[in-house]
Amino acid sequence: MKTFEKFRQHCLQENYPIMSQEVLEEILHYLNQRKQASVLELGSCVGYSAIVLASNSNTRIVSIERDMERHILAKENVKKFGLEPLIKMVYDDALTFETTDTYDFIIFDAAKAQNQAFLDRYLPHLNNEGVIFIDNVDFHGLTSNVDSITGKNLRSMVRKLKSFEENLLLRQDLDVTHKSVGDGLLIIRKKRLNGK
Repeated sequence: MKTFEKFRQHCLQENYPIMSQEVLEEILHYLNQRKQASVLELGSCVGYSAIVLASNSNTRIVSIERDMERHILAKENVKKFGLEPLIKMVYDDALTFETTDTYDFIIFDAAKAQNQAFLDRYLPHLNNEGVIFIDNVDFHGLTSNVDSITGKNLRSMVRKLKSFEENLLLRQDLDVTHKSVGDGLLIIRKKRLNGK
């Protein structure tokens, strides 16, 4: 796994839920507008997105994963790519992870039904000029076709995801953009005081 493409293919073959190239490119566009950037990622999986982002920008990343097996694989992958100084892999649950730090960028790529809880917990840790990215908000196109879902649990979860975005758009303190890249990406910024 010396190249990103081999790594990506391996992740896809193993059915690891990794970020699409489109989404990573969109995030990199923002990261590369800064001379340096600090990133908090919720949901490491096996480290693919953190490795791509750290390799293509001047970024330091703290990445949280609650699945021990995936956390171990992520740490091994970070080491294989020689990125230990730039990426800190943390074994923890994003709903209970404690931090006093603030970040330029926060990426939600964890349990979709917990997006509101993640936002409540981590918005105070976003720098004033920072950006939150939430991946997979279209949920395979299901958020626009909720009534067609037959499974009760899935329908409930997708409704929650759709409701989360609808409520976000009503907030006066946030600028929210929905981009149709990958499986849907929300880009969230704090509104500047006095509309500046």
